[in-house]
Amino acid sequence: MAETKSEEDKKEEEKKGGDRDNGVLEYTIDVDKNIITWEDSKYQSIWESLHRDFKNVLIHDPKWRTEFMSKCFRQISDSDFSSIKCEFVPPPDLKLPPTKDGMSYDFGNKAYNNYFANLDESNRDKLLSHDNEALGEQLAAEMAKLYGLSYKSD
Repeated sequence: MAETKSEEDKKEEEKKGGDRDNGVLEYTIDVDKNIITWEDSKYQSIWESLHRDFKNVLIHDPKWRTEFMSKCFRQISDSDFSSIKCEFVPPPDLKLPPTKDGMSYDFGNKAYNNYFANLDESNRDKLLSHDNEALGEQLAAEMAKLYGLSYKSD
């Protein structure tokens, strides 16, 4: 008989993570409390420097969290960790153009979807009038500002 994992076992597996191949070290996560504790003190310093709302987004998006943290770590790894200034990194699964379902748009990312849904219609129309690259750049700049981060387009 195949062994099935209990909900408790599944939750325990979700609590630990990491991706050494991408430069992100292990962490312990408590999703219910929105807390991540990084094993590496430099990663912990980065995490603690982030805006609370951005941490709440990243804690539920492992791909984006991994990409953001590893890029931020590389940005500041040669500098002083006492003044951490990370640049915003858009989520890797961002859908441009977004798909439209009725009156809502799906960018493939909950934070972007929520941000866009809360814009007034004229601002949504203005953003959607851009080509995909410009739309992505504009949204990234606005999301960066929302989370207190800088953003430089590639």
